[in-house]
Amino acid sequence: MQPADLLRADEDARATALQVDRSFIVQAPAGSGKTELLTQRFLALLAVVDRPEALLAITFTRKAAAEMRNRILESLRHCEEPQSKLRDDTRSLARCVLEVDTRNDWGLLRNPSRLRVLTIDALNQSLARRLPVLSGLGAGLGIDEDGLELYEEAAERLLTHLPADDPRVAEAVAILLEHLDNNVGRLIGLVSSMLARREAWLPVLPASIDDYGQAGEARLALEAARAAIVQDHLAGLVEAFPPALLAEACVYAQGAAQVLRQEGKESPILACGQGVPGADIDDVAHWQGLAEFLLTGKGEPRKSFTVAVGVRAQDRKRPELAALKVRIQSVADEFARHEELFEPLDATRALPPCEYQDAEWTVLKSLLLVLRLAAAELKFVFAERKAADYPEFAAAARQALGTAAEPTDTALVLDARLRHVLVDEFQDTSEGQVQLLRSLTAGWERGDGRTLFLVGDPMQSIYRFRNAEVGLFLDVRDRGLGDIELEPLTLRVNFRSTRPIVQWVNQAFARVLPPRDDVLRGAVKYAESVAAPQATDEGGVHVHAFLRSSRRFEAQAVADIIQRRHAAKSDARIAILVQGRSHLLDIVAELARRGIRFQATDIDPLGARPAVLDLLALTRALAHLGDRAAWIGVLRAPWCGLTLADCLALLGGDRHASVPRLLREETLRQKLGTEARHRLERCLPVLEQALDEKRRFWTARRR
Repeated sequence: MQPADLLRADEDARATALQVDRSFIVQAPAGSGKTELLTQRFLALLAVVDRPEALLAITFTRKAAAEMRNRILESLRHCEEPQSKLRDDTRSLARCVLEVDTRNDWGLLRNPSRLRVLTIDALNQSLARRLPVLSGLGAGLGIDEDGLELYEEAAERLLTHLPADDPRVAEAVAILLEHLDNNVGRLIGLVSSMLARREAWLPVLPASIDDYGQAGEARLALEAARAAIVQDHLAGLVEAFPPALLAEACVYAQGAAQVLRQEGKESPILACGQGVPGADIDDVAHWQGLAEFLLTGKGEPRKSFTVAVGVRAQDRKRPELAALKVRIQSVADEFARHEELFEPLDATRALPPCEYQDAEWTVLKSLLLVLRLAAAELKFVFAERKAADYPEFAAAARQALGTAAEPTDTALVLDARLRHVLVDEFQDTSEGQVQLLRSLTAGWERGDGRTLFLVGDPMQSIYRFRNAEVGLFLDVRDRGLGDIELEPLTLRVNFRSTRPIVQWVNQAFARVLPPRDDVLRGAVKYAESVAAPQATDEGGVHVHAFLRSSRRFEAQAVADIIQRRHAAKSDARIAILVQGRSHLLDIVAELARRGIRFQATDIDPLGARPAVLDLLALTRALAHLGDRAAWIGVLRAPWCGLTLADCLALLGGDRHASVPRLLREETLRQKLGTEARHRLERCLPVLEQALDEKRRFWTARRR
């Protein structure tokens, strides 16, 4: 699309998003002003609801929640001020809200807590604690944000609480230990790491222990899931492959298979038979053979064909081989122009078999059974420690709401009160969080005036470590959420970057991201953006190549760039991004050497600075009179400045007496030089006073 078309599409999408009787899912790339759009949508809805509590905005971080609430309140506070920097459309929406606020006596500016802008974790805690018995969580539980110690304790307790009446559990533990070289620590670590991600696997485990057998429900379900993954991948490959190219490539691959049989060579190409492979399970081997024929071992298009892949070399006695090789090379050249086919075709080599071997299932069954019991142990640990992790509160919240078929009283009350839900960063939701949204909106019907508004950017999903699945964004966009149909919108304007940067990003990431969306793999195609009309032509992306690998030379080059930028614009704000923290050490040192001021987080830690080290030594010395190393640090610090030779003269004669006692002896102080003695006698009264007041003013020791 042309820039003018993208600008018009963006303007239309933003106007459409403010229609308060429709539900939307908005793809908002970086810099597109999604927080402003969420604020406007919230204000538009405030103007039409009976009470503010009918709106619920959900974010994923406290910072994002605070920013959205502050933006709403700032819009209401300053909408009547002509000099305020509010957008005209935001100002108009805020004025409408103030009129409704006055008419209904809401008092939003006096009672901002009526604006329900919550993090997903805060919402889960609220629901779980509202009905502690029904949620299964109990009352009085706090939050353990890390949870690692709780997971490890549950894993250890599992091994000490094996049920004596069921030998299957002990047998499962024995099988896992056998595969871990009887390393109990590794087993505890494995179980602990899985407990941290139990949201992903706990819902699919069968409730009955009998279903873990060789042909039980668990095995059938997992094998069916494997088959679905394979078929979905093959279906995408069939759709992506040009039919004519696929048919011609299959003809030559079949011929190559015949040559390999004649030569008596083993190869996946032998599976290439007549016809074109489809998306059935039986076609996997055919696709794998085609991948072997067209791709190298590194997944790149094959440039030459030899007898190793079933293509004989040219022979004077058989001139048709030369013509055949030319035709095969022509097909290969055509295939090489379709870069989007390389990765999915190469991935067929790693497709799993749809059925487990009995030996494989024995190990996996043992792991599933152990994890099921470890999850039960974790609940006991939560109860004893009076603390639970975020996934536990999330599960309790879903349980407190019940199901769509059997909602709880809490769900019915929320259904009656809640009219509109807005969700930020929807690309970082997990399956459990989507299920929570389904429960919150289970009673909604088409045309009843209630709306769902989801905003996110699937191109920048970063919370997979918390079970986020970007494929959920794509699935909800295409299929809706429960019975709610969502209209997709895409924002196109980037308000953050200049034109050269936006153009470079469009060119680069259109090649980096896949050509089409893939829900199962969480693959998202690139959505083109355009710079805002007021954007400048400054800046851009420039590559500075280094012919030698030298961190010091690189640091000097970075500092030179910064100085040139500051010379051109003294108030320029510059950020330095590196792959790893260690890469910044030389850059930080070079910036400090040149007197360039900077801010860094965990790069130049305070604890490593000399002044802080001196203060730590002083603290340890006052805390423990026998800590000689700390006392020597105090004497060597700038406030005293003794040399190592001075310290040896003072303290070397008696290695058992405390340092303060030795400092009080006049005969020992006389061993020092005149200047060193004066420095010590100036500091000694201050140290004595600190020791005298130690009992009155001292830090509480942490147990």
